[in-house]
Amino acid sequence: MHICHYVGMYLVETLFLGKKDYSRKKRKKCKRDKRYLVFKIRSLWYDIISDKSNQESLKLKIETDQFNWEKIVPVASSHLVIPLLYCKLEEKDLLDSLPKDLRLYLEEITNQNRDRNKTILREVKDISLLLNKHDIEHVFLKGAALLASGVYKDDGERMIGDIDILVHPKQLFQAQDLLVRNGYKAAKLNFGSKFSEHKHLARLIPETKLTAVEIHRKLLRRPVKDQLEPLKILHNKRLVSNITIAKNEDLLIHTILNFEVNDYGYYYNYLGLRNTYDVINLMKKMTEEGIDDLNQNKYFSSFINKAAIYFIIPSPNNNSPFQFSTKLFLLKQKSSFIRNSIYKFLNIWQFGSILLNRFFLFIRDSDYRKDALKDRTRIFKNIKLKLKSFY
Repeated sequence: MHICHYVGMYLVETLFLGKKDYSRKKRKKCKRDKRYLVFKIRSLWYDIISDKSNQESLKLKIETDQFNWEKIVPVASSHLVIPLLYCKLEEKDLLDSLPKDLRLYLEEITNQNRDRNKTILREVKDISLLLNKHDIEHVFLKGAALLASGVYKDDGERMIGDIDILVHPKQLFQAQDLLVRNGYKAAKLNFGSKFSEHKHLARLIPETKLTAVEIHRKLLRRPVKDQLEPLKILHNKRLVSNITIAKNEDLLIHTILNFEVNDYGYYYNYLGLRNTYDVINLMKKMTEEGIDDLNQNKYFSSFINKAAIYFIIPSPNNNSPFQFSTKLFLLKQKSSFIRNSIYKFLNIWQFGSILLNRFFLFIRDSDYRKDALKDRTRIFKNIKLKLKSFY
């Protein structure tokens, strides 16, 4: 199959928010590939993005059969690192080693992403100016903050889905109303939002802008002791080019905990390439003492232990990089049967826990019961789709 088909199937849909219409079998394969990479591909990825890899050795690998682009490209795309792939190969002067059609296509995607990020940065500045004008205390987070702080060598490296902003708890709805009056529309929430507090308000969909905005009241779907307390993050904020962003330590902790907790990286014991690259860049700005302090957190240790298998990165002093969970992670990279079996079991267990929780809420809360019955068509449709995904 032509390499551009792979890239288009995975990346263009993600970048431009198109709908996925391929078969259930392919969707399941894409989901598995997004969570796991085989050992060989991850090792090759280290060679590509590392600043210390041998350029001649990497060139030799690329120009031999060791580089199977039809496997590497869709995996890179599902991890949202296609522009990073191109930028690193360009930085190492290795683009001429790529098949011509692939090089031209990746160049186009990267250029589009670079232009998109420039627009996002302008929108971030406009939002910051607007919020400051109305004395709304806020900090930008995640990709928008990393882009604004100049973490990346090339503004085209990082793919950004939306703009994340942490706002003071007493000013959440004031900020939302302000943005709604300035080019955004609040997305419709399902009834479940009435019974559980989500970490952010309704997603703000751009009407006259490019990028959606999420206004956060908190940063984690469940609390982690002494980590990412909103008021502390707001207190420790810093100003970069008239944009208020979280300090480097908070950005690092948030990058790791967002992946390990919010994206279930700790639960499923997997690793994301985009998150890992963000962490590597942020850790360069940290002192050894600051990193040692963070090592006491199990999520931090878990993430770093997994990343240290493939990348040169400071490992936690209080844990062996070959603890049980790390050994299991490494084993899953080498055996597709083991990783798929474990993932399926954990996925079923998680879904069953959610259903049980919702069932007890349905029994004891009359308001929830009424709303659930009104929305039963959507609920049963989602349950049916989820059950089908297990087979």
